[in-house]
Amino acid sequence: MRKNKVNAIDFLKRQIQSGIFPHAHLFYGTDKDAKEKAVEFLKAKFLGKYSADFLEIIPQEGSISIEQARFLRNAASRTSFSGKNVFLIRGLEYLTREAEVALLKTLEDSSQNNLFIATTENFNLLNSTIKSRFCVLRFFDEMTQAVRQLADGSKEDDLEIVVRNSMLKWMAELRKNFSPNLIYKLEKVLHLNQLLPISALNRRMVKEYIEMLDSF
Repeated sequence: MRKNKVNAIDFLKRQIQSGIFPHAHLFYGTDKDAKEKAVEFLKAKFLGKYSADFLEIIPQEGSISIEQARFLRNAASRTSFSGKNVFLIRGLEYLTREAEVALLKTLEDSSQNNLFIATTENFNLLNSTIKSRFCVLRFFDEMTQAVRQLADGSKEDDLEIVVRNSMLKWMAELRKNFSPNLIYKLEKVLHLNQLLPISALNRRMVKEYIEMLDSF
């Protein structure tokens, strides 16, 4: 398993140019736009106009089923028009246990004719076995970048602004669409907030968050 410390697309380009390009990549982290750009880059690179060689698997009713995993396995055994089949699995953490076993078998038996791209919002929910089958790339959002900069000596005031804006963002998203995933993200921001000096603004926002949860 390898994590990137440089621009993800640049890293993927280097892999391709070196001739050592893993057949399975896992994208995780909070920067959704960057993840989508990396997915589109790989699709354009290997598929061109041959959209028939692309298959996307998404969770249905909160999970990726064994039937979906079997469909993917069958698709991975066919010949491609472009020279490469590209499979995108969204929400890898939603694999059922049976689907996970089937996917592991597919990844192990797959030829270089296939490229598997998976995304996840909750990397820590994946077990080590499934993680080990992918080249792992992490995508940072602005808040995470600010945390890294702070560790390198950036001003704490800057980080507090980013945390505050992030809290406002996820609180607004929760008001629109209540979901465990959004709660998870906001709780992460609140945890980071605890590492900062407790200001009146921070205390007020935490109070608003609690009151908001009570209203659902």
